[in-house]
Amino acid sequence: MSRGRCAAALLLVFLFFFLISNSPLNIYDEGFVVYAADRILRGDLPYRDFQLHYTPAQFYVVAALFQTFGHSLFVERMWDAAVRTGLVAAGFALARTLMPPTPAAAAALLIMLRLGAAGFHGFPMLPGLLFALASGACLLASVPGGRRAWAAAAGLLAGVAVIFRQDMGGFAVVIEVGILAAWRWLGPRARREAAAGPPAGGFILYAVALAAAIAPAVLFFLWRVGPAGLWQELVVYPRSVVIGQLTVPFPGPIPDFGVLFSVPGWRWGQVERVWGSWTDFYVPLLAYAWTAASVLWSFRRAGRAAAARRETWARVFLTTMGLALFGYAFYRFDPIHAVATFVPAVVLAAYWLWRALATSRATAIAACVALPVFVYLWVGVPLSRWLGGVLRAGPPVCAAPLGRAGCIALDSTQREAADFVRRHTKPGEPIFVGVARRHPIPQNDTSFYFLADRPPATRNHELLAGAATPAATQEEMIARLRRPELRYIVLYAGFDNPMKPESTGEGSGAAVFDAFVREAFRPAAQFGPYTVLEKR
Repeated sequence: MSRGRCAAALLLVFLFFFLISNSPLNIYDEGFVVYAADRILRGDLPYRDFQLHYTPAQFYVVAALFQTFGHSLFVERMWDAAVRTGLVAAGFALARTLMPPTPAAAAALLIMLRLGAAGFHGFPMLPGLLFALASGACLLASVPGGRRAWAAAAGLLAGVAVIFRQDMGGFAVVIEVGILAAWRWLGPRARREAAAGPPAGGFILYAVALAAAIAPAVLFFLWRVGPAGLWQELVVYPRSVVIGQLTVPFPGPIPDFGVLFSVPGWRWGQVERVWGSWTDFYVPLLAYAWTAASVLWSFRRAGRAAAARRETWARVFLTTMGLALFGYAFYRFDPIHAVATFVPAVVLAAYWLWRALATSRATAIAACVALPVFVYLWVGVPLSRWLGGVLRAGPPVCAAPLGRAGCIALDSTQREAADFVRRHTKPGEPIFVGVARRHPIPQNDTSFYFLADRPPATRNHELLAGAATPAATQEEMIARLRRPELRYIVLYAGFDNPMKPESTGEGSGAAVFDAFVREAFRPAAQFGPYTVLEKR
């Protein structure tokens, strides 16, 4: 594409994401992003002063944007729109290593639609995925047959991915080092056929650029926090609590065919939910399995000559990266985690569909039969969700932005509770926001601190088993709440479902902490699921 067409395409993609940037606030996942950024601006250090289970770049970037453009959810949403625009561009760049511009643009369009329907603004996975995929695109420009400077760009972007999300960047580094090692192992003859530069030089450039991106952040936090604290926050907690407890099941291998022949199934969206979930989970697996088999077949038939083709390594990168990202859909199958593995899968699906339409009549007929299904599920459904969000919420422009919410839609009870706390506390006065009752996933409203513009009183922001339930942690939180400057706390019960047996009973599950709250605080106001308590 020419520079003018590229700029126009990026502007249109950004406008697409801009028009849904005022969707309702995700009080937990998005709320945690603005909560952490606000704590950084108040002088707190991640891992030492508050919980953080990802590498910190996303939160420092949002904090810098708040410092520059003002504390507003709208500012964070514009950064999120820019990240999603970059993801579409990265998907197009990877697709162009496999196919001509038209099918590559179709793959980018599918990525754009899915990102537009995924929600979860500000989620750190998205910038981590962006830089990981951009790193792969740069590596494919260097191996084989490209300039070695692209290897340095790949290493730099992989390092940036690591400091945005340790898992995303880690996947990219392992896969890319494996590709570089495989290319070096192929020998001088294959390298001459590919007209590539010396592989050792490319590998060194990659390693140096990777270290340059990662080393400053690693050394700084090792100095200020220590290896034990970083290991606990970045490795132990995610494995034992986040993966161990916050699971969402994936669909079974046989979908429900009955909804296809049911009028309510089509009218009430059951077809979209059942078959959309099934294709989101199993089509990537089929695409990766088919691609892996084709790569093995090409090496068996063409030998090392297959390694001289950039297309081979593009398929290797997309398949291995997609399978690594599939782990998220496997343990937590929701829209945002399914998006991670969807991006590589849709590039491969578009590639094989393009190949099928361009080859024999039988494969073209099969592709035409499958095409309407994917057009409905991967184009029609996300586009209808996008249009529904725009029509329901309206354009993200308002005459009088309301404080830190900007023009973003807030629940009325949340707004009323935040206004109550602001009126009854002084600027800089700490508060605590917790959960009201026992729940399998006792997540609270982490956005409340940011919206109320009041600092947190404790290091912990949630009461999850293994994180805040140990007696020593509860005693530490109680000591912080005993301080005379803390007068109000907020308990949130919005995630609680009284219809489920596991949600019955009082308390967050942290018995010592709950007993202290009942003894030291009394109700001051009630706003839906928000209970504001004041110190006795």
